[in-house]
Amino acid sequence: MKDKQKLQTELMVLCDYGTISKEGKISAIGIFEELYNFQPPIVLNKGFIVATVSGTPNTNYQITLKAEHGAKNENLLPNLETNIQTSPNGRANLIIELQGVTFPHPGEYSFKLYSDGKEIGEKELKVVRVKKEEQPKMPN
Repeated sequence: MKDKQKLQTELMVLCDYGTISKEGKISAIGIFEELYNFQPPIVLNKGFIVATVSGTPNTNYQITLKAEHGAKNENLLPNLETNIQTSPNGRANLIIELQGVTFPHPGEYSFKLYSDGKEIGEKELKVVRVKKEEQPKMPN
């Protein structure tokens, strides 16, 4: 029996909707890295973390998701843990639905995946406060 490899994140995005087809294909719709609002607190009503991880084939892993901000790295999320099993090629797709996540003030937030207490992936989210007369500039 092979030793259990450390889990690694190959892909991680924040999006409006994520799904996995019956064939195991992953889809992320409405990928974003910034969240705009007129006044704090800023709330993400609904969103998804979509990720692909790799490790030892046909192996179970426990995954924890945290949303951290600032020097203290306080977690903004309730305890979000899930178990996954990698496929024969060593990969697994992961979708975590987020509802009502409150960001107390503008700034940089980090969504982090952990396995066995070690960080395996990170995605940054920039929370921006805009004035009502300003419109956020969207990329082409």
